[in-house]
Amino acid sequence: MKKTFSTSQLFTLSVFLFFCVFFIQIHPIIPHDTDDWNYLSQWRLAVPSLDYWNPTRVMPETLMPFFSGIAAFLVYPLSGDYLTSMIVTHGIVVSLFATLYIRSFLHVVHRRLQVDELGSIALATLFLIFHFLIFRSEDSGNQHLFYSHDLTCYYNYTIPNLLCATVVMYLIEKDWVRNPVSLSPQAIGWRALIFYYALFSHLYGSCILGIFLGCNLLLGILRDYPIMKDAGKLFKKYRWMIITICAWLTANLLEIIGSRAELLAQQNENITWSDNFLNTLRSLHEMTGYLNRFFVFLALVFLVFGLFEFFVKKEHRFLHMNLWLMFAILLAYVVLLTSNVKPYFMLLSDVVFSISFPLLLLTMLGAVYLYKHSKLFVCLFPIVLIIVFSGINTAAQTFRTVTCSPNLDEAKIMSINKELLSQMVKADECLLDSVVVIVPDMSTQLNWPYSDGSYLFMSRTLYKHGVIKHLRPGLFVRGEKVENY
Repeated sequence: MKKTFSTSQLFTLSVFLFFCVFFIQIHPIIPHDTDDWNYLSQWRLAVPSLDYWNPTRVMPETLMPFFSGIAAFLVYPLSGDYLTSMIVTHGIVVSLFATLYIRSFLHVVHRRLQVDELGSIALATLFLIFHFLIFRSEDSGNQHLFYSHDLTCYYNYTIPNLLCATVVMYLIEKDWVRNPVSLSPQAIGWRALIFYYALFSHLYGSCILGIFLGCNLLLGILRDYPIMKDAGKLFKKYRWMIITICAWLTANLLEIIGSRAELLAQQNENITWSDNFLNTLRSLHEMTGYLNRFFVFLALVFLVFGLFEFFVKKEHRFLHMNLWLMFAILLAYVVLLTSNVKPYFMLLSDVVFSISFPLLLLTMLGAVYLYKHSKLFVCLFPIVLIIVFSGINTAAQTFRTVTCSPNLDEAKIMSINKELLSQMVKADECLLDSVVVIVPDMSTQLNWPYSDGSYLFMSRTLYKHGVIKHLRPGLFVRGEKVENY
């Protein structure tokens, strides 16, 4: 019998191809700064440990060098271009996580909220567009909810965000709190691995899953205890959730007492915590100023209908309560966490993703309610989609380049990278005892993203990946101003 693709599968494929084009061609994720060259080849044991600079970032610090190895030893021999192999491989990886995230939302709408397949695809398209529209407030240089400013941050922030949000939507789709699913040992094992990676990824991402489960546990106990009146049975029902929450709290504890936390404490020793807290709130307030007004209008309209569904129609009440409670706790958690890190982090879309995610789900619950109960809205929905889609683009370069420096764009990053690689390869061929690599002068103290001391990371990675044959001592020396490149 001939196999055919379903409409939802074709939609998923289309989403994946869109993300691939976006992250490989439109705004390629190019390795270029000191952290990128370090973590492209720095392996760690896949166990949370205080022996590491980042005690609990198991997922990013194992996945990034793993896929970099695939790029170097599989894609590079086929393409003949080392940088292109990295861009394509990591672009595909990010695209896969982003596609699974959108597909999980599609399943929530279709299977849990009982919307027909075409309607679910239309609503998932709106959900996707909202991620680009939300911060589109200027003609150029806007962030979006899939944005990070370098390759390392994509693995440290964006991918954990997407993975944890995907797991949350999987749990919502299956309604595991009300109806725990019986699984085989093999299925439990694979899900345990996903949970393990999600929890030990990054606190800004793992909090999405940890706090969602905490809200589920609290609301579930409040609902079930008056009926069951047996703490033992309650523990048995929710033990997997309790164990997962304890693992997430352990990750928080390890980060609090780790080496990175000690350095942050030293950097902030002349600043009071209350000042950092106030600066964090100011940054959050500033970030709200970047919200797209059309998005805010639509979100408010949909949220009103979501509240109508909750208070008047009394449908999906547990889900509504869970998401509102989740949003409130996430907001407090992220503000407190950022106050102990760096207040300006609240201006980064990959940090506020965790706050935005439950609000987007609540917004879409209102849209789903309208779609199911208003024939007029269904008739007008294609027009709404086109109008919303047209709002995400401008005549300029709408979205921000994947770089931590405003002086760099994709073309300049590629040009500089090729020049640095050329110098490294030539020095390797000449069998020099020590290597001097001329890098752009960024006119800053650290010369980031081409830090004076980062020769070690770049040479180690190129040696590990077989681009150079010898590992020799050397250094980066500032040359011409970056504007001249």
